[in-house]
Amino acid sequence: MKRTLSLLLIAILLSSAVKAQNYNTQFVAKMNKLFQQIDKSQITSGLLSDYALELVDILTFNGIPADSNYITPDTWLNLYSTVYNAKINNFI
Repeated sequence: MKRTLSLLLIAILLSSAVKAQNYNTQFVAKMNKLFQQIDKSQITSGLLSDYALELVDILTFNGIPADSNYITPDTWLNLYSTVYNAKINNFI
C-alpha cells in the first residue's frame, strides 16, 4: 500500500512537471513580431500585460483583500504564469 501511494505521488509530480514544460512557441513568436517596434527601454516596470497570455485578470488582484480576489493554488499558478509571461525585458 505504501509503495503504491509513493508511485502514485511520483507519477503525479512527474506529470505536473511535464505540463509545466509545455510552452507555446508560436504564441511567443507572434507576440514578438507584434511588439517588435516598441521601445522596450521605455517600459520601466519590465512588465507589459498585453504581451502575456492572460490566464486570469491580473487587475482583480490589486492588493486590497476582497471576496473577488480570493485565490486557490490553481489561480495563484495562473496568476504567476501571467505575470511571468508579461516580462518584456530583463529589468526584473
